[in-house]
Amino acid sequence: MINKTFAAENTLFCQFENNRLKAILEDWAAQNRISIYYGKPLSPDIIAVPFFAAIVDKQITGSEIWVDYLTYCEDTDTVKPTIFLDDCSDKTISDIIGQLDRYLCIKREDSDGLRMVK
Repeated sequence: MINKTFAAENTLFCQFENNRLKAILEDWAAQNRISIYYGKPLSPDIIAVPFFAAIVDKQITGSEIWVDYLTYCEDTDTVKPTIFLDDCSDKTISDIIGQLDRYLCIKREDSDGLRMVK
């Protein structure tokens, strides 16, 4: 068993199911000496693992864990840039605004078309 530690300054937190995006991010991470931590579905990994930014699908995170994460951010005055893979409806956005200062919502179905630009 490999015991790897993660530091906030070089860890990207990911919690989504998109193999193409995963491959793109892993190539980018290798080139930039970034570690990627893949959160397990419905787990509190988003709270437990230190990271500088996150890419999450809230359906994978789970609504209870998501509320716990927002409470954690508020209680600790934590602001982390976050990209959401979601339906990006008005309700989704209203749930985010006021909770996180830096975010981007990408429609889940559009995430297959993402690519890295140098």
